[in-house]
Amino acid sequence: MRFGLRPLLEEDLRLQLIFLPPYSLNLNAVKGLWLWLKADAVNNVFSEKFYKIKLHVS
Repeated sequence: MRFGLRPLLEEDLRLQLIFLPPYSLNLNAVKGLWLWLKADAVNNVFSEKFYKIKLHVS
């Protein structure tokens, strides 16, 4: 019995392995969100309490 992802993909033809580029901002929505948060929402802002950060991001 072989272990790993490739044997599973060879068994089930409905599954297909797709390689993404190492850095693909347009395919990773979370990276775009973090870029926005760092650049606009929380840049140069200090908050002692977490709820203040949440208010600022909202």
